[in-house]
Formats: sequence, C-alpha cells, structure tokens
Amino acid sequence: MSNGSGNSGESSGQGNQGGQGLQPITINADVLGEYKDNPIFKPFEGKPVQEVFKSFVNAQQLIGGEKITLPTGKNDTPEYWQQVFDRLGRPKDADGYQFEKPPLPEGLAYNEDLEKSFKKVCHEAGILPKQAATLYKFYNDLVVESFAANKTALDGQYEKASAKMKETFGAKADEAVGLANRVLQTFGGAPEDIEYIAKNYGNDPVITAMLARIGQQTREDALVKGEKATFDLDAAGAKQRKMDILTNKENPLNAAYLDKKHIRHNEAVETVLKLNEIIMAG
Repeated sequence: MSNGSGNSGESSGQGNQGGQGLQPITINADVLGEYKDNPIFKPFEGKPVQEVFKSFVNAQQLIGGEKITLPTGKNDTPEYWQQVFDRLGRPKDADGYQFEKPPLPEGLAYNEDLEKSFKKVCHEAGILPKQAATLYKFYNDLVVESFAANKTALDGQYEKASAKMKETFGAKADEAVGLANRVLQTFGGAPEDIEYIAKNYGNDPVITAMLARIGQQTREDALVKGEKATFDLDAAGAKQRKMDILTNKENPLNAAYLDKKHIRHNEAVETVLKLNEIIMAG
C-alpha cells in the first residue's frame, strides 16, 4: 500500500514540473564558455538563445551558396579588389556601362567624350552598373539645372543692357549695338580675345556704348578725311553719312562737294562714291 502511494506522489510531482515547463536559456558568459569574449555574441547578451539561431539562419540565407571574401590583411591589394568587383557584377570593360542620354535644352550639346571618360572611371573604381547610371543621371541633372539658371541670368542681363542702350542712343540703339560689334570684331584682336570680351562683357551697356562711340568717331573721322573706315560700314550708316555730306553745312566736305573749285572737292566726291558703293552693296 505504501509503495503504491509513493509511486503515485512521484508521478504527480513530475506531472506538475512538466506543466510548469522549462525556463528559456539566455546568452551569458556561462553559456558562451570559451566564446564569452567573442564580439560576435555581444549583441545577444541577455537574450534567448533562439535569437542566435535566428541570426544564423538569416545570415546563411543572405550569403547563399557562394561567398565573397572581402580583401583584408595581405589580400587587401588592387588586384584582389578587381576580382571582387567582377564577382559583384562589374561589366567586363568600360563599354559595358549603358547610360540613357538625358533630354537637353536648346543650346546645350551632349558631351560624348565626357560619357566615355565617366565610364572609364566607373570601371576603374569598381562601380556597379545601376550605381553608375544613378550617378551619371545626377550629374546631368545638375548640368541642365545650372545651364537653365545661367540662361535666366543672361536673359536678365540682356534685357537690362538693351534698356540702357535705348536710354543712351534712343531710336538708334540697335544701330549702335551693331556698330559696337563691328568695332569689337575689327579691334578685338585674336579670335579667342574677341570671344572672351563678348562672353564677359557682351551684355555690359557701358562697354557696348563705349565701343559704339569709338565706332562713330572712327567712322566720321575716316569719312571726313576721305579715307576708308578701318571696319565695315553698313548700308544704313553709309546712307546717313552721305546725306550728312550733302546737306549738313557744318560737315567740312559739304562745301567741298558742292564747289568744284574747292581744294577738297575731289576728296568729297570720292568719299560720296565710296558711300554709294556701300549703299548699293547693302
């Protein structure tokens, strides 16, 4: 009777213990043993051991069947890194990169040489195709934005310059601008010097007005002396100068042209003939 009663108590005790269940094992120095100082397990301290299992499974799924070892120590060489870039998906050569040409505004040309150089640099740096395309698009977007901003600024400068020229020369503002351009082409020097002046001072009304006045004075001096101006005179300007000789009594060549006995009569006639040639050619 007593043996049966004892067996019954033990069975009941084991049942209660099983009902309570096992306490979860947490990561601590005792559990880790010789790996307690390994930094890999630092993030798991105090957490259930299941967290370690989950992390291990996720790592295996991420790595897959093929591992790529990053160059460290003696393997940290340019040659080894080239192998890593190739395994990650870098194109075989620079021509393997494919970029979509961006839509460019009028006046902005696509730079083929820049694209070629960019591909070369990307390949040397180990940039992957999608990364390279993203960087290239970002650069081109900046170029377009900068071009648009510069154009807006230049348009504003041009409008201000035009208003100032009209204020200075009135109805003859366009003629003055044309004259200033011809003076620049004649006296500006080498082509690169002319381009520099036009680019940096083309919308400066002070410089433009100065060139126009130089042109007017030079042209008048040449015509009064019966000489050919040192730069081309347009038809409208030639017609105006001719009428000035024929009708303006203050012009030194007016009296000379009308008086055959005047000492400068031949000079005046030749000047009018030259002006007629310019008028006819225009």
